[in-house]
Amino acid sequence: MQIDQNLHESFTVLTVSGDFDIRSAPLFNECLKELFNKGEFKIIVDLNNVEYIDSSGNGELIIGSQECSRHKGDFMIVSKNENINKIIRKLKIQSVLKLCENVDEALKLARN
Repeated sequence: MQIDQNLHESFTVLTVSGDFDIRSAPLFNECLKELFNKGEFKIIVDLNNVEYIDSSGNGELIIGSQECSRHKGDFMIVSKNENINKIIRKLKIQSVLKLCENVDEALKLARN
């Protein structure tokens, strides 16, 4: 897994590449902890380059969403990958995770 960070408006965009599974989930967790420790609770996670996600990856996304909500922030998922989206819908966590097709859509949703 690789995680790239960029700033778009007031959001930190985490672009995740590779497999998001039990082996790589701790890396994502550490990245989130660093952001939270800096007081950053407006996060967009771009999963378009993720090839596979398991329950550990989904769990980290839920944890991130909950932590951002607790601090009145926003946590959004960007994915056009139908396999990833299907897993999110199958687990019925799309109501917890704000799922968007691209970063611009996520930013627009956050402004409303």
